[in-house]
Amino acid sequence: MTGQTVTYARLRAALRAIGDQPEKAPIGLANDLVRALLDFGSETPDNLEMVQSLDVTSAGGTALCLKRPHVRLSRLIGVAVGGPIPIEAREDLPELTQAEWDAAFRICQYIFLALESGDTPAWLRLREALWAIGENPQAPLSRLTGDIANALREFGPRTPEFQQAVDQLEVSVEDGPTGQNVGLCLKKYHLRLSEVLWYADGTAIPDQVAADFPGLAEANWGAALRAGKLALTALESDPVHPKESSDTSA
Repeated sequence: MTGQTVTYARLRAALRAIGDQPEKAPIGLANDLVRALLDFGSETPDNLEMVQSLDVTSAGGTALCLKRPHVRLSRLIGVAVGGPIPIEAREDLPELTQAEWDAAFRICQYIFLALESGDTPAWLRLREALWAIGENPQAPLSRLTGDIANALREFGPRTPEFQQAVDQLEVSVEDGPTGQNVGLCLKKYHLRLSEVLWYADGTAIPDQVAADFPGLAEANWGAALRAGKLALTALESDPVHPKESSDTSA
């Protein structure tokens, strides 16, 4: 097992524990998550600042949240639906529509909800479908896509907007910095959900988010996006076709 594989597995385990071990002290879950995030994302100044803003709450079930304001990541991302497409995303993907951008945030909201504690069959099925993407990348992509789509439809709302968002998803093999890997994306653009939050990081707080959480600082908004991006990346697979060392030495 390579060092990179270990850090993927460690962050997945820390995320999994938040939902699977609600009896564990929140501070222990938070400490494990912080260490795993730093191992996975490295101890850059931005990441060190990020983890200072994160916590695990046990109020109403265990969940990843911000410390100030004390709001769950799933709720924060849900309120951000309708926020403007960042300039860089518009430049890179000029055909990307507001509806498609909103679809990505809607899906992210319910993925983060599934990472919280729960006990329903729909919650369990969605979690199993999410873990399968990273842990069983050799499975047929059509099966992984079908499993995640069916689980999201069962777990999420029956609204037309959410159902249309699910229609835009697929599990695909894409090029990454360390090689090709398997992950969840918007199929029209082959845009990974983790990349959606990468584009959003560094942008101003959307108006509706600022209205709902008037005490939210820009730094904490950025911390939520970076934590979400790393969590979504950890749900992807390790590289299935790693790049040769000569490809990464430039």
